[in-house]
Amino acid sequence: MAVLLKPVTGENYYACAALSTDESQKHMVPSAGFALSGFAPLHGMTPTAVYSGDTVVGLMMHGRDKRDGRYWLSAFLIDKKHQRRGYGKKALDLLIRGLKDKGVEALYLSCTPDNASAWRLYKSLGFVRTGERANSDFVAKLDLTSHTALVPVH
Repeated sequence: MAVLLKPVTGENYYACAALSTDESQKHMVPSAGFALSGFAPLHGMTPTAVYSGDTVVGLMMHGRDKRDGRYWLSAFLIDKKHQRRGYGKKALDLLIRGLKDKGVEALYLSCTPDNASAWRLYKSLGFVRTGERANSDFVAKLDLTSHTALVPVH
């Protein structure tokens, strides 16, 4: 099934807010409700729904942070019922392609050190640790000026 990115609107807001991670991931990933509850506008983030066909399977928050001027992926989750199907990698690749087209030069994220599966995904896309910390998380950066797409376009 094709993966699509769509803005969060009144039509899909509740489906996005209902997304949930596995119990073992809850301490590593912000809840969809928290991400949508005003966190996004406060820091200049854009909420984006991840779709597989007509089904919302994930949520990402991204944008240029008003505090540091960097472009961040500030939250990203795939619902527990839809994990390990490749949706995350395809969604991130679509985001990266779109950001490159808009002239964004780098994408930053923070990752909890014990979230090994998320780090494997980010590393496979070309993210590298910067040595910086965001609270207890490490910061990683993807240089979009040299990044090449990893997922074939359908």
